[in-house]
Amino acid sequence: MKILVTGTPGVGKTTIARRLAQLLKLEYINVNEIAKKYSVEYDEKLKSYIVDVNALKKYLKIFLSKKPGFILDTHLVEAIPVKQVDCVIILRLHPKVLRKRLEERGYSREKIRENVEAEIVDYVTVNAVKRFGKEKVCEINCTDKSVDEVVREAINCINNPSCRAIGVVNWLKVLEEEGFLLDLLNLSTEL
Repeated sequence: MKILVTGTPGVGKTTIARRLAQLLKLEYINVNEIAKKYSVEYDEKLKSYIVDVNALKKYLKIFLSKKPGFILDTHLVEAIPVKQVDCVIILRLHPKVLRKRLEERGYSREKIRENVEAEIVDYVTVNAVKRFGKEKVCEINCTDKSVDEVVREAINCINNPSCRAIGVVNWLKVLEEEGFLLDLLNLSTEL
């Protein structure tokens, strides 16, 4: 089995991907570590690497073709060769929780804003569906769930393609119902 675990930075990809790899006895591959070798510059303002996605994709196509099974961990969906993946697990997290996690990690205000906005507008989900097709993609809302609960849901998605679903998370609707959407939009101008 060849599985991609993805989502906005801070949602829990590494924790879930490592646990899945351990339970499924598959190799864990942190694509972001590999991507550093293909960085063309470092953005000081955002504190992140700018990656040559095409070069990374070429490397991964060859590298992954030699692997019988794996769990990939990355938010760089566009760098993953489509034919090398059987299932895409997208982890989603309530934007307020995500913002708090990123603040605790010391992310810059700009980077926090960028990632929270990406989570709200389903950026990773849209890109994953566009790239891999909706039949391979499964969204899991990780908010208020233990690692074990999320892992169980992920294994269910992996083993039962009929359980895969997208569109199960709608943060715009949730944030509006909570009365937080306007606050968050106002904060984005401050961040």
